[in-house]
Parts: sequence; structure tokens; C-alpha cells
Amino acid sequence: MSGICGYVGDAPPGVLAAMLGAIDYRGDSEDTFVGPGVGLGYRWWRGRPGKAPGIWRGPNGDATACAGALVPSSADPAEHLATHPVDGLDGAFAAARWDAATGTLTLARDPFGVRSLYWFQDGATTLFASELKQLLATGRVPRTLDHAALHKYLSFSFVPGQAVPIAGVRRLLPGHTVVLRAGASPSEPRPYFALEERLDSALAEQPKAVRRIRALGLAAVGHRLLGESEVGLYLSGGLDSSAVAVWLRQSGASVRALSLDFGEHSVEREQAELVARSLDIPLERVVVRGKDLAPILDDLVYKLDLPFGDAVTGPQYFLGKAARERGLTAVFNGEGGDQLFGGWTSKPMIAATLYGDLYGDDTPEEQYLHAYHRFYGHEAELYTPEFAERIGGPGPTVPANVVGERERAAMSDPGARR
Repeated sequence: MSGICGYVGDAPPGVLAAMLGAIDYRGDSEDTFVGPGVGLGYRWWRGRPGKAPGIWRGPNGDATACAGALVPSSADPAEHLATHPVDGLDGAFAAARWDAATGTLTLARDPFGVRSLYWFQDGATTLFASELKQLLATGRVPRTLDHAALHKYLSFSFVPGQAVPIAGVRRLLPGHTVVLRAGASPSEPRPYFALEERLDSALAEQPKAVRRIRALGLAAVGHRLLGESEVGLYLSGGLDSSAVAVWLRQSGASVRALSLDFGEHSVEREQAELVARSLDIPLERVVVRGKDLAPILDDLVYKLDLPFGDAVTGPQYFLGKAARERGLTAVFNGEGGDQLFGGWTSKPMIAATLYGDLYGDDTPEEQYLHAYHRFYGHEAELYTPEFAERIGGPGPTVPANVVGERERAAMSDPGARR
């Protein structure tokens, strides 16, 4: 729960205050650094372990701001980032490092994208922030729709990649850095971390693979405890959150579990109770009904920052509210397990490949899109030809039957697409 922002170039004095004010829920303390052609802002909760106590300032006019935490933990994550290379870092962080000698500012995002970083070039000035709403608060970002990004949202229920639904704003990809310089376009983002998909012969035998996963999971959880006296756990009773519960207990953490309760519509409620009882973890149910969602919808949308079409997002808001009311400042959960271990979004694609012709001659990429069960494949019924023309040419992006011959001819000219 912290955030950063800033600019390279020239900006009015109130820009940092506007961006920090847009995330007042992310901390009780502020720090700013202003130098020739640069400004940095940082908001955080004072006293949280593992968090930078402010913006790090170097002897030669350098400065570094870091939102989030590094793994293994550092007494001052901002100072560590200022004095060590980014390569090899782990954790959940968004950071900005100003080099006064070269007049460059480097943005860095954690390997799995837990934290976000956005930038927008406004003439000779580039603004950046860890939340989109901070850029909008400056009044310098035109609120123009990026139609291609909207199409991605309708296909995935989130917006993947660098684009966001507001034209001109870009998001740094996970595990990447980008260099900003006044009066120049941002550099091409550079990866410092990449996942590699390969078969490991040392893990061909299932018992060895299981032991390896358990060891890695235990180490990852232990590194992220960061000295908290008590941590929370969102426990659904499913495999992922239950595994995290085991690793937390094996790490010796004091844990309090919270679990959603939808009444008679609940699933895995009994499993969550069984896991908590077996591990001697106190469990509290957080009751959520459909009628509870409407009053918090505006605040939920504001806090989300980007549209996210997962139906559990609203109920998870109440989990976060309950965690804060109970004084929990760090919470673990099982999010990301499906993505790392080939979960539900891959299953329909695999089934289509193995059992044949469910989607005709679609490529694996198209089968993956079908697996989301969103707008993909139904654009002809849902999109106007004008909207289809704005988002790109026929193919995996937009099926050919969405547009007519005139529109296809226009889209074949890259200069006519926008």
C-alpha cells in the first residue's frame, strides 16, 4: 500500500501534489524530490516493515523512489535500487531512479507485475505514476478512448500488454525497465526478467517435482513475511490458497484467515474451514450478499484504476475492508496459481486440441481467446463496422466477417486505421 509518481522535463509546482493526492488511501506520509528537470513523489504508510522510509537522495543529486517491497527484504528498498542493478530482483515493487549525471530517469516494475507503472508523454515532458488516476489528476492527459485497448478488455475481461483504454498512456510490462529523458521519447522497454518454458529432466519424476515445488513455495512465502507480527490470508479452501496456508504455518507466521461467505451459494466453504482447522489458523467468514455491492461500486471502480471484469472483485473488496478493520497490514492469497500452473483458462484450449474440432481451424491463440467465453468470436453481432475499423484489421484481432469489403480495404492501409 504505497505509490510513486513524477515527471521528467518541466511541470507546474502543483503536479506532484495532484498526483499524490489522488492516492491518499495509500499512505499517511508524503515525500517529494524536485531537481532541475525532474520531480519525484512518494506516498506510504510510515512504520511498515520492508518499505522505504522516504525518497532516497544521493550525494550528486541522484534520487530513487520505490513503492512496495523487495525480496529478500532490504532496510531501505529505494537505497538498494539506487546502488544495485535491477537484474535479479524479486518482490512486488514499482520504482523510479533519477541519474543526475546523465539526466535520465529509469522506471522498473517487479517481475510478475504485482505493482503497476504508467507513463504519458506531454510534449517535452513525460509524466509517470504507479496508478492511472494519478496521471489523470494532473489535467494534462486527454481522456481519449483507445479503441483497440477496449477491444482487448472485451475479449479478456482485462487489458493485457502496454496499452490502456486511454490513448497515449502506456504501461510498463512486468519485469521490464524503461528510460525517460526530457525532450525525448521513452526508450524501448528492456526486459530484465523473463519466464522460460522448458522441460526439466531433473523433474521428470513426480515425487521430485512435488518436493521442488514445495521447497520453492515455502521459500517464496518466507521471504515475503517482511517481519510483520501478524499476517492475513484470504482462504477460499481451494488448492492455491490452502498451499499458501501450509507454507505460512511452516514459516512460523502468526496467521489470521478470512473467507468469503455467500450463504447458500457458497462453494468451498467447508473446505476452507477444514484447512483452517487442520492448520490451527483462526478463520473468520466475511458475509457478502448481492445487495452489498451497489453501495461500494463507485469506490471499487476508483480503486481498481483499470477495468477488470472478474465477478469476484467486488466481494474481494469486502475482504480487504475486513483485513484493514482488523489491523492487518499484509495479506497473502492464492492469486496467480492458475496462471503459473496451467489453470482453468488453459483447459478449454487443451481440450479443443486433444479432442478435436471444437472451434474448427482456429489457431492455438484463437482457441485460447475462446476459452475466456467473452466477446471474442461474437464481434460480428456486437461490433459496428465503424468500431471494428478503429480496432484493427481482420484476423485474430477481428474476424473478417465483422466488416465489409469497404472497411477491409480501408484497414489494409495502416495509415487509415486510426
